[in-house]
Amino acid sequence: MDFSGFKLIIWDLDETLWEGILSEGTARLSRRNIDLISNIVSSGVMCSICSKNDKDEVMRFLEQHHIAEDFVFSSINWSPKGARVKQIIDEMGLRNVNVLFIDDNPLNREEVLHFCEGISAAGPEIIDEMVIYFGDRREKDIPLKRLKQYQLLEKKKQYRALSGSNEAFLAESKITVEIKHDCIEQFSRIAE
Repeated sequence: MDFSGFKLIIWDLDETLWEGILSEGTARLSRRNIDLISNIVSSGVMCSICSKNDKDEVMRFLEQHHIAEDFVFSSINWSPKGARVKQIIDEMGLRNVNVLFIDDNPLNREEVLHFCEGISAAGPEIIDEMVIYFGDRREKDIPLKRLKQYQLLEKKKQYRALSGSNEAFLAESKITVEIKHDCIEQFSRIAE
């Protein structure tokens, strides 16, 4: 598979990202997959989760393996996955064609393909290919700029949900604007 067009990879967890079932106490996350997540994110591609699991338990497990912060816009609950994957993509402002969904269950993959026309879906057997591709990537986002941008977007979404309206959200944000006419000191940023 050509991974070059993907901006987001959405992971199932049990029997996909890790071996075993977390709720049964049999989950084992390999060093290879931990490194893969780090390599994907440092390549500028985002990772998210769509899993039928207990969210608190999942977050504790990911924190134990030091990769909880590598995932954005995750959806961890017991609802069907099709609409949840669509919501993740919409909230991140991406197009379906730029997303790969990985799940060991063919029924979940088919459901997601139905809800998200143009998305790519695969089983965990694709992970070996991903390890090679993302391990060999020369282009690295060492300061993790893209990840930080999506983390900020995710926080903004969470805060907006707590506010009653867009106006209330903006007022609570206390955003200030400064207009400068001498742009030379910001030239490199403008060029970006």
